[in-house]
This record gives sequence, C-alpha cells and structure tokens, in this order.
Amino acid sequence: MPLNLGAAARAYGVARPAPVRPSAAPNQTPDAPTSGTAPKTVNGLVAGAVRVPADPANAPATTPQAAFAMYTRAADRIEAAVQVAVGRTIDVRG
Repeated sequence: MPLNLGAAARAYGVARPAPVRPSAAPNQTPDAPTSGTAPKTVNGLVAGAVRVPADPANAPATTPQAAFAMYTRAADRIEAAVQVAVGRTIDVRG
C-alpha cells in the first residue's frame, strides 16, 4: 500500500514548506579574494610556508622495526589466512 505523504503530513500537523526562490545575486563577502591572492586577515592565520619542494631523497633514514602483530591469537591468524585463500579462489572476472 503506497504511503500518501500529504495525508501523513496532515495527520502529524506538519506544515507545507515554503517554495524556494533563487537569490538575486550570489553572496559575496568583502574579504573574498578576486585576484587570486589571500586577504590580509587570512595571511595572519598561516603558521608557515614551504619554500622548497618536497623531495623523498632528503627524508631521514629510518631503522627497520619489528612487524606490527595485527592478529595476536592463533584463531585470528587462521581465520585471516582462510579468508585470503577464499578471496583468491573466487572468480571475479566471470
């Protein structure tokens, strides 16, 4: 049985929404940049700027660490291995 929304709205005392009218002009704030530069108030909020492009070769060397054990119980490891095996046997290409 389809739901009659008008009857349901009247039963619960819900008023009909006012129609939406487009505004005459888009809202513009006085601080909105027009030339691609940030206003002075925003520049005061910036903590710093990067002047050199990022290069992974300059990253500090890290030492290898022990692997993070995601599954600490034997039952969890077995379940994960079974799910991987099932995932490999499912034919997703048809």
